[in-house]
Amino acid sequence: MATFDERERVGEDGTARDLADRGLPASIRSFMKLRHETIVLAEHAPEERLNDIPAGRAASLRWLIGHVLVVWDHGLFPKVGDSWRLPPHYHTLFPEGSSPGNWTVMPPSLDELLRRLRIQKDDILDATERHLDYPLAEPFLDFATVGEAFDYLAGEERRCLNEMRAVVAAFDVPLQ
Repeated sequence: MATFDERERVGEDGTARDLADRGLPASIRSFMKLRHETIVLAEHAPEERLNDIPAGRAASLRWLIGHVLVVWDHGLFPKVGDSWRLPPHYHTLFPEGSSPGNWTVMPPSLDELLRRLRIQKDDILDATERHLDYPLAEPFLDFATVGEAFDYLAGEERRCLNEMRAVVAAFDVPLQ
C-alpha cells in the first residue's frame, strides 16, 4: 500500500528527505520522522526488559509500543471512513487505562509489533497525506478535520515515545 519506497521517505539518520519536493505538508514529514524514532527505539530496546515496568513509571515498553499502534488504529482509520487495521485483541491489550498486569492473552512479540509499526506508517500516510483538510467521517473528540485528528494522534505518539525513553533510562541499560 506504500505510495513510494521507505528509503525515499526517511534517510538512514531518520530525517525526512525528498518529501518537501513531493509537496507533503510539514505535519506529515514530522510524523514520518517521529515514527522512524519510535521504530528505532523499539528495535534497540532491551528485549529481556520489554514487559518490565520500572519504579516510578506506569507502563512497559511492550505496552507503550502497542498503545501507539492502537491510538492510531482507533483514532484515525474509523474517522476517515475506514475500519481498524489491527486485530481486535490489540484494542483490549493496549487501550488507555489498560495494564500488562491484567493481560489474559499472550501479547504480540516485538517482531510483530515492529512489523505493524512499519505497515501502519504507510497506512497512515495513505489515509492522510493529501486529505488533512477533509472533514472527519465520524466524530473524534472536538476535531473537525483529518489534520486536527492527525496532529493530536502524532502528539500522543510523541508522548509515548518520550515515555519509552524514560522507561529505558530507568533501566539504566544503554540501547543495544
